[in-house]
Amino acid sequence: MCCLYLKMNKRPAQVYRCYDENWNPLYFGATVDLVKRFKAHLRSEWIGMMRYVVLEGYATRPDAFEQERRAINLELPYFNKPYRHDRPAGSRLATFGTLIASGKLRADRAELAA
Repeated sequence: MCCLYLKMNKRPAQVYRCYDENWNPLYFGATVDLVKRFKAHLRSEWIGMMRYVVLEGYATRPDAFEQERRAINLELPYFNKPYRHDRPAGSRLATFGTLIASGKLRADRAELAA
């Protein structure tokens, strides 16, 4: 079962963050067609581990892709290609709760602190 946390709006670009049952970051992405993108992920090796998805909308694609980059650099999701370099599972995973506690992620607005 998967829980979906939404910051709903009608903005055309979305950033999605996928987490496992312990809120370890698995994969983050940005898209303008969320349904099509998740259909493409159905064969991904991490899809069965996913328990939580956090979505946030942006007015423009560049805004969404910038936020995706910032989120990846901050949380280092295990299955995003830049961070896969043969490390043991769990070696560089930050938890969602740790980010909220540190002030790097604002739970009330689900956006990364600058």
